[in-house]
Amino acid sequence: MAAVGALIISGGTLLWLLLGTVDAALNSAYGQVVLLKLALVAGLLTLAALNKFRLTPRIAHGDFAAAAGLRRSIGAEI
Repeated sequence: MAAVGALIISGGTLLWLLLGTVDAALNSAYGQVVLLKLALVAGLLTLAALNKFRLTPRIAHGDFAAAAGLRRSIGAEI
């Protein structure tokens, strides 16, 4: 988890160094594509956290109804 956090921070820092301003990130094609990619990665990380902290423990405690949710979540990640 620390490595994922470090990658996000380094990516944000690189974006800031390349573009310099928030306005450039919002109004340039490059900045918009990078922001879209960041939003997609944030969504994937949210699904992964849901799997790890909610669904997997429920299955481990015998709630096999959570398996369908885990299947859907993994399908969405793919």
